[in-house]
Amino acid sequence: MKAKKTTQLARIAASVIFCAQTAIVHADVEAMTIAIGRGTDAPTGLQATYNVPAGKVLVIHSVQFNTTSLNISTGDSLNIQIYEKTSNSSSTIVTYVSAGPWAKYQRQTFDPPIRLLAGSMIGSNATYGWYLFKGLLVDSTDLFAKLDVDLINPRTNNNQLLAEAKVRSPRPHRLLVQSSEDLLNFELDTTATVTATATPAESTVAIQKDGATQKFMRVMAVARPNP
Repeated sequence: MKAKKTTQLARIAASVIFCAQTAIVHADVEAMTIAIGRGTDAPTGLQATYNVPAGKVLVIHSVQFNTTSLNISTGDSLNIQIYEKTSNSSSTIVTYVSAGPWAKYQRQTFDPPIRLLAGSMIGSNATYGWYLFKGLLVDSTDLFAKLDVDLINPRTNNNQLLAEAKVRSPRPHRLLVQSSEDLLNFELDTTATVTATATPAESTVAIQKDGATQKFMRVMAVARPNP
């Protein structure tokens, strides 16, 4: 399922206030089943490794191994080989994740999921057989899903633009408040305040007008893990 986001805008122009809702935009989140393998019992055409594409993060939720070879017995452990690009170095670090004990058709889940940056590579130490990795391939700039958010009752109070931001999902989230004077370049607003209300998933958001003849406020809700 693709994550979606709804952006809400509020505007001050002289004494006129109005809201406009943009079209829904789909973030690039792709469900993946990646097969890698080697040896005579691996499906024809499989490669022994998989490379994470540029601009992406691979989130691995589970792995499943299968083989018809007698070289691996039920109960043996297998190693997933990871050539991992790190955030603070240009070097590639080789690590291993143990998957096992092996049993035919058994799926092993990872908790928490394994996240691999672009340029990383996954393989295995299995001479025969194949792995099925299941997870998500996500844009590196949009790793966490955006949630639908509505701006309610936009208004001014002295030098402020205010509105209630109501998130339609009960998931834990954080609000990102941006502003623009021309609708072309939005940036995080350093004057923004977010205040919880008595209504669940609803907060009052406010930004300073700062002498601008008109100002637009954009609010996005980003899902986050449970605290």
